[in-house]
Amino acid sequence: MNYLSKNLASLRKINGFTQDDIAEKVYVSRQAVSKWERGESVPDIDTLAALSELYDVSLDDFIKSDLSQYSPSDKKDDKVYNDLKLLRRKQNLKLMSIWAVLLLAGYALIAGIIQVALYDIAQPE
Repeated sequence: MNYLSKNLASLRKINGFTQDDIAEKVYVSRQAVSKWERGESVPDIDTLAALSELYDVSLDDFIKSDLSQYSPSDKKDDKVYNDLKLLRRKQNLKLMSIWAVLLLAGYALIAGIIQVALYDIAQPE
C-alpha cells in the first residue's frame, strides 16, 4: 500500500503547517504540495529527503508506514534517536575544532609570510 500521499498530509497537519508553509520550506509551489497529498504526483527524491528531515522521519517510514498517528515527541523519547543526536553534535564539534585549527594555522602562516616580507624590506642592502 502507498502511504506517501497520506503521510504527507498527516505529517503536515500534525506539525501545524499549511501547504503554503511546506511549499516555501522545500521550494515548490503550493499546488505541487496539494498534488502530492492527493496522490496525483510524487515529490522528487531530493524534496522527499528534505521533507523526511523536516518531519524527522526516515525515508523508509515515510514511504512504507502509516504515520497518521505519529507524534513528533515519539522520537524524542527514543534512546537510539537521542544517541544519534548526541553523536551528530560530537561530530559537528569535532569538525568545528578542525576548522578552527586550520584557520589559526592559516593566520599564523600568513603572519609569518608578512613578517618575513617586512623584514626583507627593512634590511638595508
